[in-house]
Order: sequence, then structure tokens, then C-alpha cells
Amino acid sequence: MILVDIEVPSLDSIYNFNLDENAAISSIIEEVVSVIAQMWQQENIQAGGFLLSEPSKGSILDPDASLAEYGIAAGAKLLLV
Repeated sequence: MILVDIEVPSLDSIYNFNLDENAAISSIIEEVVSVIAQMWQQENIQAGGFLLSEPSKGSILDPDASLAEYGIAAGAKLLLV
């Protein structure tokens, strides 16, 4: 597990998440969207339209890859769009 910051520009917010660096990024997006939707009491938000990116490298992360495959470690800053 690694602790990362995930910025969500549409909500003008940054959240801290402990994530499994070996999980598929698609699973991570589902988990993050679900938690944020619960926080905002918006149960009808679907994870399908979201992407995770690493702004420091200017890349959008492949949903089938893992954070470990991208070398993302604790303290990373990611963007959910």
C-alpha cells in the first residue's frame, strides 16, 4: 500500500488515499470514485468516464496497468479527470 494525493479538479479538491500499487488502475479508479461519491453523497456517479493521470510526467495511466508498473510510489500526486 502507498499513500498518494489525488487531485480532482472538477471538485477543486485533493484527497489522500492508501492504494494497492499492484492493483489494476481501473480498480483504483472505481475505488476512488466510489469513496469520493460517498463523501459528496452522490451515489449515482459511475467510474467509467474517469481517467487517472500523473501530471509530473504528463501521462494518462493505462487502466489495465498498475501504479507499480509506472513506478508510482508513496507521496505521488495524481489527477482524476
